[in-house]
Amino acid sequence: MSKRHPNLTFLLTLALLLVVPATGSAATAGIDERYFAETGHSVVGKFLHYWDAHGGLAQFGYPISDEFAEVSDLDGKSYGVQYFERAVFEHHPENQPPYDVLLAQLGTMRYMQKYPNGAAGQQASASNPYTFVETGKTIGGKFRVYWEQHGGLSQFGYPISNEFQEVSDLNGKPYTVQYFERAEFELHPENQPPYDVLLAQLGTFRCNTKCKGAVSAVSNTRYISNKVLGQVVATDHFLFWQGVNPSTVMGYNLDTGESFIAFDKSVLELATDGKKLIWLTEDGQATVVQSYDPATQNISTLMRPGPLQYMGDYSRLITLHNIAYSGDLLIYEDGASNHRGIYVRNITSGEERQISAKGMNPVAADGILLWAEPDPFLLRGNTPSPYTSLHMLKLDGSIADTQATNYKLLISYAVSGDNIVWSSDYDGANVYSIATGRTRRLLDTGWSDGTTHRGDYAVEIAISGSKVAWTDQREPGIGADSHIKVLDLNTGSVGDIVAQTSNRMHVRAITKQNMLVYTEEGFIVDGDSLFIANLK
Repeated sequence: MSKRHPNLTFLLTLALLLVVPATGSAATAGIDERYFAETGHSVVGKFLHYWDAHGGLAQFGYPISDEFAEVSDLDGKSYGVQYFERAVFEHHPENQPPYDVLLAQLGTMRYMQKYPNGAAGQQASASNPYTFVETGKTIGGKFRVYWEQHGGLSQFGYPISNEFQEVSDLNGKPYTVQYFERAEFELHPENQPPYDVLLAQLGTFRCNTKCKGAVSAVSNTRYISNKVLGQVVATDHFLFWQGVNPSTVMGYNLDTGESFIAFDKSVLELATDGKKLIWLTEDGQATVVQSYDPATQNISTLMRPGPLQYMGDYSRLITLHNIAYSGDLLIYEDGASNHRGIYVRNITSGEERQISAKGMNPVAADGILLWAEPDPFLLRGNTPSPYTSLHMLKLDGSIADTQATNYKLLISYAVSGDNIVWSSDYDGANVYSIATGRTRRLLDTGWSDGTTHRGDYAVEIAISGSKVAWTDQREPGIGADSHIKVLDLNTGSVGDIVAQTSNRMHVRAITKQNMLVYTEEGFIVDGDSLFIANLK
């Protein structure tokens, strides 16, 4: 069969498709979202824009999953994906638009699975044929017309087979088919044009085996990134995290759905007061605290300790850690022998005071400071006890140092308004009322009352307003199955907001807009995957 060049109409169509952006203007529009009652799933943001711009329902079918992270069978990397009946969308944040949304090569994967040695009985079309030197396969006839009119190379990829007969997995009938990298064409002569060429439901076939156990329990989960290392913090309108490959501080605008680089270097820690972001980074031989204003993108230095400031103890420069922030107050933990403990520093005046000589791991929110203190009877030299008590005070001085718990194996704690939430190995998830001084258990592991442990561990915990969320593990340790529970303190209702998965999940925050922020562990070279879910 001779090779011919595609016609001019096809070339123009392909050129136009290659420059159609997958997203609209992020500066003027909020995050678009569309719910499909037919399947109970939503399509959001970039994926929705791509779906609309490249054929919608006729081209891709209905969404049959939400967004989640999946490791590609082709390159072994983790991507945010969403399954549709006839396609799988992949989010590639490393690419510039319009190439940040790509279609998974479902045709390649399906063809290799079904026909590892190639399909038998293939015949190259003799009707208006065009042969691709890249694969040696030919398109022609109605399949060529459909390929050219519905997106061509950018939509379907190259043909990886010629035409042959295949029995449908859906209805058991034989059809003439042809496989492409991202699709399978089926010829239906019983249908009138334009429905005589249909796309096989490759997304459905693959989802039946790949995505069922990984999909979130809620239909409004949104995938953000798969390159997250360590902390994630939330301001009123933004998320920030330490990125990996490249190592930068990344930001995400909750209003527009756009990601951006906030700081082009790596940092040691992140913290926020809900308005501004602060981080701890190294500048030469010094550890420096800097602030970042999302509104102006201005970066300023809040604290640069010097050797003369602390009696020439140069090791002082690398002991600053565990930072928190509240308005004009910087809270930090210091491990220097002559300056040990938790300190509050007024950024404007430069004045600072010690809060606790034994304190560690400060957390601040809503004008309240939390920290842990080790059990003094279990100290071994300079090694802190694993048993700690939780302390709190109001930074305006209206409430002095108050012990909120006795000594426990504390895991995580947070505060919002009048309520402090905390979790521990033996006591599950709990809420402490600042007004009454009383503690209420939210999740009981069973250990505390002498009963048999029932296999639930509350790990990371977060609170905003009346919403409390925590990671619930079946067993402690790395790799344990986990899911996420959310409780409303006003109504008492509690339930799984994210379904159980074999990948460890971490609750990171609840935003002011009632968005749950969580991560799912991945390979360290790629980082963890970041998601948000609407709790409204």
